[in-house]
Amino acid sequence: MPIDEAGIRERCTDAVFERGQNYRADGQIGRLTRFGEIFTADVQGSRSYDVTVDLSVTPFEVSCTCPYDGPSICKHVVAVLLDVAAT
Repeated sequence: MPIDEAGIRERCTDAVFERGQNYRADGQIGRLTRFGEIFTADVQGSRSYDVTVDLSVTPFEVSCTCPYDGPSICKHVVAVLLDVAAT
């Protein structure tokens, strides 16, 4: 399933999207690995967080080891999704 900016924006708040953009632009993604339609990455925040993105299902599924408990996906996931969308 292709990922684009509009699809990412639907899954997060504007503030989280902006922070995710900044994380990506600042090079906070340390490793991005692809296994078929599953992507894993290390994203550096206040510490290193593990992010998983599964594009084999609709809607795509994500997870992050950060403590974010907001109403949407976290900035670490947004950063990885933006990186995936750019490839």
